[in-house]
Amino acid sequence: MSTDLISDQELKDLMDKDLLELIGAQNLSEEKKAALYQKMAETVQNRTIARIYDSLSEEEGKNLDALIDAGDPQKVDEYLKNKNMDITAMMVQEALVYKTEMTELFGGAKKGENA
Repeated sequence: MSTDLISDQELKDLMDKDLLELIGAQNLSEEKKAALYQKMAETVQNRTIARIYDSLSEEEGKNLDALIDAGDPQKVDEYLKNKNMDITAMMVQEALVYKTEMTELFGGAKKGENA
């Protein structure tokens, strides 16, 4: 299966390879890798949260805020499930989008270095 946007090999690499490998940062120190992974996780989580709120009405968002403020993660999960939201799937999708963006950004930077 071939697409106009990305080759089959590029898609396979994007799905299978670690982001640091894709952007050429696999040789960073373990400390820098850990910090970078933490920042990536925060970005994906923030994007997922924004996506959740974007799909809720204002009233539903306030209800979600109240559940979060109450500090009961199980009730938050139940509320989102009742709204037919698969948070795990959303996070995977956002992670893949982020990985794609970073790969394109660093791939473009590398091309610029070689110009």
